[in-house]
Amino acid sequence: MNTKTSKYTSIPIAPAGVSLKLHSHLLIKLLHNFYQNKQRELELTRQAHLKAIYQTGARITHDIKNLLQSLQAITSIVTHDTDGSNMLVSQQVLKKQLPHLTQRLQLALDKLQTPQVQDDKEIYLKDWWDDLQKRNTHNKMQFQADIHGDPTVPVDLFDSVVDNLLENIQTKQFDEPDIETTITLACNHDVIIVTVCDSGSMIPDSVSSQLLNNPVSSDNGLGIGLYQANKHAEMFGYSLKLIINQAGRVCFELSSNCTSSKPFGQVAV
Repeated sequence: MNTKTSKYTSIPIAPAGVSLKLHSHLLIKLLHNFYQNKQRELELTRQAHLKAIYQTGARITHDIKNLLQSLQAITSIVTHDTDGSNMLVSQQVLKKQLPHLTQRLQLALDKLQTPQVQDDKEIYLKDWWDDLQKRNTHNKMQFQADIHGDPTVPVDLFDSVVDNLLENIQTKQFDEPDIETTITLACNHDVIIVTVCDSGSMIPDSVSSQLLNNPVSSDNGLGIGLYQANKHAEMFGYSLKLIINQAGRVCFELSSNCTSSKPFGQVAV
């Protein structure tokens, strides 16, 4: 290579062609890096889109599963009334449950048709609480409430979370028929806390350590439903937590703030 030495430097200066080649290589490398970064950005966008579709589909699938279990329970009540002795009870159950199930099925259909639209329909808290009690008169549950104020709440979120928790308790009742369920509600204006407790066995540590934060493997499908419920709560600025997990006392809490509290004692209904 022919080089010549400048009087201003002791390092040989390369010809113009070599310098142009180095600059060309540098430009090509910059373009290559830019292309790779753009491809990574597109891939991350695609993965985020697929994740959103998966989460929406998984939550709707679990909602439909809960609806099917509710329909099976209602069907069981009606079919066992063979002599008509409990006809009045059956009619009351159907009258209270079917409109609610129809509404939930319509919400699930709406989400499938327009999954990008977040359902933010709101209802007054006292109306939601009254409706929850009316829907569950056939179940052996205790309801306790201490309500100050009447803010609006996202009805789809509250129904979805509480129904998930109640369905899981009903699943436990197959093996533990004597389980008692207590639902408490506290509201101090904008701070809302809903607690669902059961008197059954504790959730195994191997499951509870991952519950709500990741889908977990279990015999009854407990993990995916509560995982989706937790993600749903986060979308609306709520927090879903397992606050007590011991034999004879398992409590989940849905709250409008990030601070978990102890479940209620005896409060006025």
